[in-house]
Amino acid sequence: MGKAAPIVNRVEVGHQDERADCAMSALACYLDVSYTDTIRLATVMDSHHGKRGLWPATMIRIAADFGFTLKRQKLTEDSYGIILVPGHAAVVRQELVIDRNTIWPLDVWLAQFRCRPSKATVLSVVE
Repeated sequence: MGKAAPIVNRVEVGHQDERADCAMSALACYLDVSYTDTIRLATVMDSHHGKRGLWPATMIRIAADFGFTLKRQKLTEDSYGIILVPGHAAVVRQELVIDRNTIWPLDVWLAQFRCRPSKATVLSVVE
């Protein structure tokens, strides 16, 4: 077992010009760890050094390096974790999505990605 999910989420903007850093931004925000440290781990743990985004398995390994155990789960109205839709990741909490420097209602955010709730998954801390 790892650490518990943080109660308060720090939002670091990350690199807005870097389209492939959504997973790193989501990990830093959800786990309340440094965005810079997250990038450093991604460059070592990912075969493309995080420049093409991150697979969920890589995100789980990075979280483990920070002391967190993540598990992939279905999206529910109570979900708190990293929401994954095809090609993108953000943080979901209380039906709000923290996506880099914006906060969205979950239904509006899902519509932006043309993703039904049943197709989204969440990486959540296992306590």
